[in-house]
Amino acid sequence: MYSCKRLLMACVLSTLSLSGPVAATQTDDSIVFAVRWEVDSFDPTFSTQRVGRLVFKNMCESLFGVNDQLEVYPVLAAEMPSIANDGLSMTIPLRSGLKFSDGTELDAEAVKISLDRHINTEGSRRASELFFIDSVEVVDVHTVKINLKEPFVPAAAVMADRSGTIMSPSRLKELGKDFGKNPSCVAPFKFAEWSQGNFFALERDPQYYNAGNVAIDRVEFRIMKDASIRMANLRTGEVDLAEVSHRDIAQIEGDDNLALLATDSVGWLDIWINIGHPDGPPDTALARDARIREAFELTLDRAQINKLIYGGTRKIVCTSIFEPSVWAVPEYKNCPARDVDRAKALLKEAGATPPVQVDLMIYSDTDSVRLGELIQTMAGDAGFNVELQVVDFATAIKEAIAGTYDASPIGHSGRVDPHENVWQHHHTNGVFNWTGGSDPELDALIEGAKSIIGFEERRAAYAEIVKRIQARRNQLYLLQDRILIGARAQIKGFEPSPDGLWDIKRARKASQ
Repeated sequence: MYSCKRLLMACVLSTLSLSGPVAATQTDDSIVFAVRWEVDSFDPTFSTQRVGRLVFKNMCESLFGVNDQLEVYPVLAAEMPSIANDGLSMTIPLRSGLKFSDGTELDAEAVKISLDRHINTEGSRRASELFFIDSVEVVDVHTVKINLKEPFVPAAAVMADRSGTIMSPSRLKELGKDFGKNPSCVAPFKFAEWSQGNFFALERDPQYYNAGNVAIDRVEFRIMKDASIRMANLRTGEVDLAEVSHRDIAQIEGDDNLALLATDSVGWLDIWINIGHPDGPPDTALARDARIREAFELTLDRAQINKLIYGGTRKIVCTSIFEPSVWAVPEYKNCPARDVDRAKALLKEAGATPPVQVDLMIYSDTDSVRLGELIQTMAGDAGFNVELQVVDFATAIKEAIAGTYDASPIGHSGRVDPHENVWQHHHTNGVFNWTGGSDPELDALIEGAKSIIGFEERRAAYAEIVKRIQARRNQLYLLQDRILIGARAQIKGFEPSPDGLWDIKRARKASQ
């Protein structure tokens, strides 16, 4: 049994406040959702964080979406795309009669403007996701043709997320790079206000094509980093929905006024290890030798991490492609067991003399600090000296992007197609390749897999990709993410989705 070396650091404890951040008054026609993190941007071209994906699901619809069975379906598109025989173009018919929140009509020209912006704007976080697009053509008012650089099987799945969001060309022309200050899209809700660090809010858009079936007039997201504060606000009715901790499950299930909404996610928790940027391999033990990274992994007991930090609510994984995905690699169903003796032997083999220094950057919320302390204890048994660097979420992301960190349990919300789970993180040019990994042979495998049409052939390709990623060990996968939402009993119609993009337009209050 493992125990933390010390008490939780005082720097991460918040003062309990039942009222939470200052926000607008709650009404019967509004829903208040307590979330862990702030949004970094209300512009889908530049957004990087998971909570931003949640916002855009409800504020900026995409050409395609993902349903509860993790199937891609048309949203702003009228149908799934038709693919040319040579695989080098896809034609997308658009729904007619749709309007952006500013009253501008959605048409093929708007789609072209948005996709071109995602691809060509300096600093765009979508450019590497849409690398496969050569050009976008307007066929007619409600039809676009996307010319591809090469055949790309998961194109629709990629555009079922922020890369497929379409923005009002009128608002883009008016605001340019400041679009995020007053965004306009097609969606059940539109941007209302943002009090940075406190709350952000959306309001029902009467221009929405299905506005009559949206029961809620306003959705307000209150930022509460501490799980105990979110739970306290949920119990008192200050909020209607809240991201909750596994420690809250028994309390929720024992309260008739509350309900637990839970589902396994396509996301995961893993430890990111900086091995290659900004200007070459960092001068750290973990970056220098894959054997040291393997030794670090072998000190970790995934089952105990799951039990002690997450109450046994998560499933153990050791890759980003795991069951129930049809692309899961069977040979990685069982993860390496903790083996301190083997870890010590690997350190000796690599010429690393204990104590081996590891600076572990962790988020400042309770579970993250406890996780860091447990990793600190486990790794210490094999001769690693793990120092915890506690930072807020925004700082952690900034440091990760800049490559100015050693290791960090960052995790990711995951995607339904395996391409996005390996391309974004492990290709040299991947948008989330914050570990700085660069392997031309692995890049070639990833690039080749995306064009394979046959299922078995494509699955075999991803099995080989996973094998190479496992050998590099720039990300040490630990646990599948599990989405836990606490809800007031009167909230109906809302269910968390495995892709993490919760559809709030279904929600209503029982009194409505």
